[in-house]
Amino acid sequence: MQHIPFPLYHGTSSHFRDLFEVGGTTRPWPHVQDAISLLRATWAQLQGSGIKPEWYQANILRQSTGPSNWQHGELYVAAGEVAAVRYAHGGAVFGGEILTQCAEALKRLDAIDAAAAGSLRAQYPALGRFLAGGGTPLLVVVEGVPVPALLKEAGEGSVDEQVRAVEGHLSTMEGNLLQACLQGYQFRVRAGYGTVREIVDLGA
Repeated sequence: MQHIPFPLYHGTSSHFRDLFEVGGTTRPWPHVQDAISLLRATWAQLQGSGIKPEWYQANILRQSTGPSNWQHGELYVAAGEVAAVRYAHGGAVFGGEILTQCAEALKRLDAIDAAAAGSLRAQYPALGRFLAGGGTPLLVVVEGVPVPALLKEAGEGSVDEQVRAVEGHLSTMEGNLLQACLQGYQFRVRAGYGTVREIVDLGA
């Protein structure tokens, strides 16, 4: 089976450190549906109090795809290290976008109905350590991803054209120019595919 000929970079949080082992395959986070359910339940309470979500929050609640991807739960990777590092720093405290949205929505609900917020937290005990914060950024380098296991960021269509473009950039550029060009190439990897080559603690 043909494999992607270059490494891919996944920006994540120390909250997920137990999912990655150097030399091992990628693994899915088992609580993604809990996080989505908690976010929707929290926003149902907020909307009942007259608070409307912003457009991007509404897209996250719907788990929409399209020109922009608002789905969560799979392993999202970048062809360039810079984009992955930026994502890692942006979502590390709670563990990423969906968990950050959960924490922020619960904080808003705390101010309106602390008992309701507490009840929701209690319904999802597996999310407790994430919602407590304290995560630090990690960079996971993945290699050997089979071509059929690499998908577009939105999840549909062939990535052949993008893979060829990345190969072209890698063969003709270097340094900051290369990283700038690679920022636009982001994908998702099917869980269980690819080998973890390196794990970098960006908070050290």
